[in-house]
Formats: sequence, structure tokens, C-alpha cells
Amino acid sequence: MGCCGSAERSKREWKPLEDRCCTDIPWLLIFTLFCIGMGCICGFAIATGAASRLISGYDSYGNTCGQKNAPIEGIPLSGRDQTNKRYVFFLDPCNIDIVKRKIKSMALCVTRCPEEELKTYDDVYKFAMTNSSELCSYDVPPNRYKYDPERKTKCPKLPVPPSKSLPVFHRCTPVDISCYAKFAEAVVTFVSDNSVLHRLIAGVMASKEIIMRARYVSAG
Repeated sequence: MGCCGSAERSKREWKPLEDRCCTDIPWLLIFTLFCIGMGCICGFAIATGAASRLISGYDSYGNTCGQKNAPIEGIPLSGRDQTNKRYVFFLDPCNIDIVKRKIKSMALCVTRCPEEELKTYDDVYKFAMTNSSELCSYDVPPNRYKYDPERKTKCPKLPVPPSKSLPVFHRCTPVDISCYAKFAEAVVTFVSDNSVLHRLIAGVMASKEIIMRARYVSAG
């Protein structure tokens, strides 16, 4: 029996539309052209922007790790064949420039990251001989690690902390978490010193009521 004495309404059967057609074809074409354009821009950026340097990493002489390199004018140790040296090793990975937010250390391409602590230059020499991974600058051969007068600047700071390579970006990352305290300090300094970020946060806080009202209106 229907409500208020009305006859019971028959149930409406759902049927798919028999006649289908595309709508908004001009906008579909515009969107397709937009996607093609963005793909071209992305491909051009990857091809000409040396995106491989971001993933593979590079040393302080401009050589990209894991590949052959062309010489760079004015840089003596550039243009090296680093095919077998896939990992980036920093001589002092915990020495961070908090103001510029970067590691203040020479970077080298190495064959293997030191997974155990190296306490002396003799340990560094043995590691180079055993693993064919030289941790000092390219112009310092392993037999001079203990006696080279420039080993303080061209060889890693002792003791060399154990490190492991990142799975994608091929950087030798220290295992000791105390090193990351400086990274956290650099992030805090960046946030506190960045005036643009401050203005952005202040703008969001000033317009939070408008944002909340728009949210409630959109929610219905």
C-alpha cells in the first residue's frame, strides 16, 4: 500500500543508455595537446638537464659516477672513466655547512663504500687494496696514503665511519645516526632563516578562516 492512500509506485528499472557519444570533444583535444606538451617538456629537461647526475651522483671534479666522462677545461682530474666506480663517497660526510645546507667535503667516486670503521690510514690502504676502492683523491695513489703531506685534505677524515650505499641514489651514507643530528640542525636553520617560507606560513595562518569556510561550503 502506498503512502497517504496513493497507489504503489512501480520500481524504476535501470537501463544503460543505448545511444552514447563523446561530449566536450574540443576540451578533450586541448587536454591531449597539453599532456603531449608536458611530456615533451619533461623529456627535454631530462635529456639536456643531466638528470643522471642526480641519481648516479658526481665527484668534486665534475665526473659522473658509473660512466665515462668527457674532460672539462681547466679541471685536471675531470674526464675520468668511472664506469666501475658507482658510489659517491664524501671524505667528511658529517661536516655540513648549515648556512648553505650542503656537505663541506670533497666527493669521490668509489667502487665500494666502507662498511666497517677505518681507524688509521693503514686501514684505508688495506681497504683500497682489498676492494679496489680508493678513498683518497685520484692524484694520491694508495702507497702514499700514510706519507702524503696532503692526506689531511685529500684523504678521508679519521676514523672513517661505516657507511652503506643508498639503493637508488648511490651515495655512501654513514650508519651512525649521530651524524644526522647536523642534518636536522640544517633543516631547522633553513626553516628559521627562510623569509619566503615565513611569509607563506603567515599567509596561510591569516587566511585559515577563509579556507575553513570554503571547506565547509564545498562539503555541502
